Amino acid sequence: MSDETRNHLCLSDLLQEELSAREYFNTLPHSVKQELERKDVRSFEEMQELAGELIRGDSSSSRYSRHT
Repeated sequence: MSDETRNHLCLSDLLQEELSAREYFNTLPHSVKQELERKDVRSFEEMQELAGELIRGDSSSSRYSRHT
């Protein structure tokens, strides 16, 4: 399984274990980081998808809205 699709126990684990995920996370606006923490994403791919939706402002159409 590639690093981008590997699931972690929580966002903290993802950021600790994957340098590319941590670097990407650190480039995001504070509000997007907070939402990612709230949604507790578990893979780099999931993080990128949700962050993109949040930045575009279309999170209401997201598959992640089920977590709200």
